[in-house]
Amino acid sequence: MLALSLLVCLGLWRMLGRSRQRGRVLAERARRAHREARQREEWVAMVSHDLRTLLQGLLGCTELLARSTLTPQQRHWVEEQARTGRALNTLLGDLLDHARLQEGRLVLAPVDLDLPALLRDAVGPVRPLAEKKGLWLQTVEAPDLPRWVRGDPVRLRQVLDNLLANAVSFTEEGMVTLRASHRLQSGGLELILEVEDTGPGIEPEQLGRVFDRFVQGRGRTARQHGGTGLGLSICQMLVGLMGGTIAVESAPGRGSLFRVCLPLDLPAGARPLAVVPRTDEAHPSQAPVLARALSS
Repeated sequence: MLALSLLVCLGLWRMLGRSRQRGRVLAERARRAHREARQREEWVAMVSHDLRTLLQGLLGCTELLARSTLTPQQRHWVEEQARTGRALNTLLGDLLDHARLQEGRLVLAPVDLDLPALLRDAVGPVRPLAEKKGLWLQTVEAPDLPRWVRGDPVRLRQVLDNLLANAVSFTEEGMVTLRASHRLQSGGLELILEVEDTGPGIEPEQLGRVFDRFVQGRGRTARQHGGTGLGLSICQMLVGLMGGTIAVESAPGRGSLFRVCLPLDLPAGARPLAVVPRTDEAHPSQAPVLARALSS
């Protein structure tokens, strides 16, 4: 009986030893994987920064060339070169910002900003492509939208740039709409931004992964438009960094709607916002659209 007990104890001790050994091996593998992932992120950040520096020089030369006397054909090619360069610059910026966000090194810089002006400026870069494709591009601001708020204009623009570029890129006919409204909160407000398109929509199996890294959420359609699959992932991380939320509503053949909700402060010394009563018959942002459609 004693011998049997000793054998059982010996077996348990050996099993415990093997379990501890496996635990040490798994822990070492996890540490190694973490180091390798961090090294990859640092390498991407370094290469992206160096390439972006070189690209800025090329874009500067292109801008100087555009100011010179050119034939219409030459000017066309210079403009195409500038557009391609800006697209590449955006791509490199996404890679660099993604690495910074992953490492927690991206810091917000809130200032007092002119919200309507920021919305108008955000639509500008995608307007040429929208006009080329025959799309109706519109901005709809709620009547009571405050002019001045406090936030990071660079990161807010980055979110809008990604969402608008994504919407225009995937929409072949119809319209792309940027809506802005707000809800009052204690000591500030919640800004609500919506980017809606009449594109192909997102397949149900892709909808839950649309904000994942390196995933082009529109499935088969995405392959026609290229991209790294980082834009929406960066949007989600930036919105989270600003304390907000981002969500998507979509269905195949019915377009997509991305909604961003961000808590923002009012500038120092600003008067408290008054609550404007609203009816429930329709979404407030739809009124200007309906009015414009009826008058056209």
